[in-house]
Amino acid sequence: MGGEPLLHLRCADFLRIVRDAFPSSRLSLVTNGLLLARQQTEFWETCRVTRTLISVSVYPPVRPQLEALAAHCREEDVSLECVPSDMFFARYVPTGNVDVRKAFRFCRGRGFFCPILREGRIYRCSMGCYAAYWNRAARPGLPAEDGIALDSATGPEILDYLMRPMPTCAYCSPAMRMFAWRNGAPKI
Repeated sequence: MGGEPLLHLRCADFLRIVRDAFPSSRLSLVTNGLLLARQQTEFWETCRVTRTLISVSVYPPVRPQLEALAAHCREEDVSLECVPSDMFFARYVPTGNVDVRKAFRFCRGRGFFCPILREGRIYRCSMGCYAAYWNRAARPGLPAEDGIALDSATGPEILDYLMRPMPTCAYCSPAMRMFAWRNGAPKI
């Protein structure tokens, strides 16, 4: 999971639902780690029971807290992975004229596969999930995605859905522009 899942009050519920649907899969929760220390006992218990790996994207503000986060995960008997992250990348193509199959293959081939959970639904990518926000704040026209309901779909149905390109892929370029991480004021 990604998109800062620790902001959601039912994060532990989602971990259980995903584990039930995919009992043998690797389950990772991707987070910036800033809210880990605030998580309640239920969250840590769920991570243990569901064998969830916590993957922290180590941005500069997280570095001073990393040792304490690692100690907390050891105390809770939950696996931790730390991924250094000093750069951000941009792939947006405003014309939406990229071949969706090519963009999808590039994305998956580079390991860019971070489904988003939102309001009980799973989405293939943040672009389709949050298109409505983007369209209001920046540039209208990005196609929104409906996602798939976690409580009514089977594991194979979810996998099939996740492995197909979507219209939003036409707005993602295989060529990436890299940017160094820095503090900044939000524009949206």
